[in-house]
Amino acid sequence: MKFRYFVGISVLTALTLLLPFFFPIPLIGHLSEAVNRHILWDIRLPVVLTALFAGGVLAGGGLSFQALFRNPLATPYTLGISSGAAFGAVVFIVFVHPGGSGAAVPVFAFAGALCSALLVMSFAFRRRMVQAETILLAGVAVNFLFASVIMFSQYVAAQYEVFQITRWLLGGIGNAGTLSVVLTGAAFAGLLAALLWLSPGLDLSILGDDMAASRGLDVRRFKLILITLVSAAVAATIAFTGPIGFVGIVVPHMVRLKLGTAVHRRLVPMTMAAGGLMLAVCDTIGRTVLFPVTIPTGVITALIGAPFFLWLLSRRSTLQR
Repeated sequence: MKFRYFVGISVLTALTLLLPFFFPIPLIGHLSEAVNRHILWDIRLPVVLTALFAGGVLAGGGLSFQALFRNPLATPYTLGISSGAAFGAVVFIVFVHPGGSGAAVPVFAFAGALCSALLVMSFAFRRRMVQAETILLAGVAVNFLFASVIMFSQYVAAQYEVFQITRWLLGGIGNAGTLSVVLTGAAFAGLLAALLWLSPGLDLSILGDDMAASRGLDVRRFKLILITLVSAAVAATIAFTGPIGFVGIVVPHMVRLKLGTAVHRRLVPMTMAAGGLMLAVCDTIGRTVLFPVTIPTGVITALIGAPFFLWLLSRRSTLQR
C-alpha cells in the first residue's frame, strides 16, 4: 500500500511538471529557437507552476474543511473567502482606480479575502465551544453580504469595468508570472507542512467535537489554527487566480474514493498533488481546445468538475448499497 501510494504521488507530480512541454507550438508554425525558449520558460512554465500550486492549495483546503466541518460539501470558499476576494478586486476596479488593472488587484483581492475570513471567525469564535454549523452559517451569511455588494458595484460601474469584473470572476491563470509562482508556491508549501502537522487533529475531527475533546484535542484552538492557516493560503492563491471552483470539492472525494478512509497524513500529499494536476490539465485544455482563443480555467473546471462530481456521487451511492 505504501509503495503504491508513493508511486501515485510521483506519477502525479511528474505529469504536472511535464505539462509545459505540451504547449501547442506546432500549431503556430515554425518559430525560432529563442522564441520557443521564451514561450516555454517565460510564459508556459510560470502558468503551469502557478496552476500546480494553486490547485494543490484549493484541494488541500477542501480536504481539511470537509474533515473539520464533517460536511462533504465544504469547500475552501466555505467561509466566504471567494466572495471577499471578489469584493476586494471589485472595490479596486470600480472605486479606487476605475478600470484599472495590474499588480494592485491581487493585493485588494487578498485583503478582501482575509477580511471575509476574519469577519466569520470574529462572529463564530465568541463562544467557548464553536459548533461547525455556526461557522458554516456565518460563512454563508458573509458570502451573501459580499455578493450583494458586488452586484451593486456592477450595477453602478461602467461597461468596461463590468467586463473586467466578469473576467476576474471567471478565474484564470493567464497572467501568471514570477511573483504568482513565488507566492502561490509559498502558500502551497506552507499549507502542506501545516496540514501534515495538523493531520492527527483532522483524523480526530471526523469523529466529532465531543469525541475529539475526550481524546485530548483542544477543539476550539485547533479549529482557530486550521481555519486561519487555510484561509490565508487560499486567500493568497485566489488573489492571483480568481475564484476557481470545483477543485476543492471534487479532488478530495476522488482521492478518498481511491485511498478509502486513510489517515490524513497520507491523504494530504496525494490530494494536493492531484489538485495541482487537475488545475494544470484544465488550464492546458482551455489553452488548446479553441486555440488561439483561451478559455478561462474556471470555466473548464466547472465544465469538467460538475459532471465528474455527479459521477462520483452516483458511484459512491452504488458502493454503499
